[in-house]
Amino acid sequence: MERKEKIKMEAKQCDRCGVLYTNADIEKLENVSIAGFGKVNGLVLRLYNGRLKTKKTKSFDLCPECMRRQVKFLRGENQE
Repeated sequence: MERKEKIKMEAKQCDRCGVLYTNADIEKLENVSIAGFGKVNGLVLRLYNGRLKTKKTKSFDLCPECMRRQVKFLRGENQE
């Protein structure tokens, strides 16, 4: 008897461009690792005041294309 694996499909929407994407789309990414993390699909922006006390944080879910562009920007690579 053949055992079938269940694949969890969780759709997400990019906070930048609005496109829908899944975890499977993230797994297809290459060279989108940053700060020692593996393949990622989001960032958290943390705002500070002058004394380095957190004022606010905001998280962003990014589709593979937007994440690829953001990583290139953070690495200082040329933008397309």
